Amino acid sequence: MISLFVFLAGDCFCGTWILAAKKFDFDNEKALASVEEDLACIMPQLIMEKISEGISRNTTPQEMLDRSLNVLLVERQSLFLQLSKEIKARDSIFISEKSSRKIKKQISAQEKKINEIKTGIDENLKNTQQLYREFENSQAEQEEKTESDFSPLPFNPFKNLFVKKKSPLLLPSEDENVEFYQGNVYAFFSPSQKALDSGIESWKFESEAVAANINGLIDGRITVYGEYFSISCVLYNFPGRKILGQITEVGSLKDYIAVAENTANYFIPVIANSFPVEIFFDIRPEEAAENAVVSVDGNVYKGNPGKVSVPAGKHSVKIESKGYISRSIVYDFSGAKKFSVYGSMKPALEISGNIKFQKNTENLLLYSGSDFIGGISAENPFMEFSFDGTPLIGQAKSEQDDDSLYFFYVPENLQKDQARLSVKGKPVNHSEYIDKRRIAAYRAYTLLVLSMPFTLYSVGKNNAATDAYNRGSLTDYDEVKKWRQYGMISSGITFACLGFFGFELVRYLVAANSVLPSNAKTDSAENIYIEPLENSVFQDGSK
Repeated sequence: MISLFVFLAGDCFCGTWILAAKKFDFDNEKALASVEEDLACIMPQLIMEKISEGISRNTTPQEMLDRSLNVLLVERQSLFLQLSKEIKARDSIFISEKSSRKIKKQISAQEKKINEIKTGIDENLKNTQQLYREFENSQAEQEEKTESDFSPLPFNPFKNLFVKKKSPLLLPSEDENVEFYQGNVYAFFSPSQKALDSGIESWKFESEAVAANINGLIDGRITVYGEYFSISCVLYNFPGRKILGQITEVGSLKDYIAVAENTANYFIPVIANSFPVEIFFDIRPEEAAENAVVSVDGNVYKGNPGKVSVPAGKHSVKIESKGYISRSIVYDFSGAKKFSVYGSMKPALEISGNIKFQKNTENLLLYSGSDFIGGISAENPFMEFSFDGTPLIGQAKSEQDDDSLYFFYVPENLQKDQARLSVKGKPVNHSEYIDKRRIAAYRAYTLLVLSMPFTLYSVGKNNAATDAYNRGSLTDYDEVKKWRQYGMISSGITFACLGFFGFELVRYLVAANSVLPSNAKTDSAENIYIEPLENSVFQDGSK
């Protein structure tokens, strides 16, 4: 159970890596048109929009070192402020107090506080040095292996046997989910004017970025010449003020979206800190490939893109083409540098069939997916549906209560032209239905639990009385008979409660399963047709 919990909750304990962008600046000194000035906001927003939020970043040891050093620095600065405050308080004692006895006592107390703060600062500095040593050792272990590491055994069981181990201060690298600043792709990070004047690589700017929990910040400068422009973008990492990547892209003002897309494609593997992989597309038949629309993590490519570069990891791929059934997949593209996606597109069928909704006692509104089809009544429970060759999940909703509904499922093998199908279902409010059955199951379980102490007590007293009577220490047979009767009654009540709980539990499971769609079946009477014969002439001449 613990292993299952850790497996399922792994993502819940995964850290987050906050990505933000600030409004871009212009290099041109000349006056710009309003459309050109809008690029300062549009370009960073487009770049952020093209970067998938679902990617994860593999943090580096240098990044973890910078974070730990920043925590120690903030702690050190706080201790120093406390130290200056306590020293001033100690010096003021000579002015405020005249009694030498009180002065001694108060100075002793202040010196104790000052010494504690000094000890904290010294410990902080030791931890800082320890961090640097651990970082250097980790780097050295990755680069080389000394001869002293040799052992004839697969491992050395006596190595560091009598060495007291310390908990490492340097946190290990881990995968962190990339999320947008303030949870909004269009939100800008707006530092103070003082931080802007100091520069993005200043300590003032860094402190404001760290206070906003920002780990990555995209900054850029735009240069416009006529109908063309260039953007120079830099991705900074905080804390540490390290440059993770930078790119200069050129394009037309009319095609600024392509410039943003190219810039984002460069930053995606940099942010993920993983090797990019190439996805090759092979879409067949050729007619489907010519009109194909391919999307990778929401980034749309018209026609067959041939090759798309993405960071290693999970990505969603969807292929659409007019007149063909859409195909989609979510796959973990890792373990290799190149992948091929074969899209064998099937023509979308345009056939129709008739579905009879059995046991229908009220008016229903029918939906195919999210599309409204029409309504049926108890007198006319038939509805014509269009099929395209893909499994259909429909919805039958009560006309009187929007919360009362049920789902139905039509598989591919039943989708034939002029097919006559039937579906059995009853619209119910699933939330209320499941809650009602759940509460009943809880009450039955409560009765079972409450009955058990009386049963255990009475059965125990019966066993004790029987043993005592058999040994001769108890001569009153009526006492034995009384507890035997109590034990049988309480056991009967407990078994009845157990049966009642089992009954309610089954009803609860049935209620929970009511949300599953009802499978459509071929109508048993599909070959029987009854039609009125009006003004028809028979062989004998009668009408």
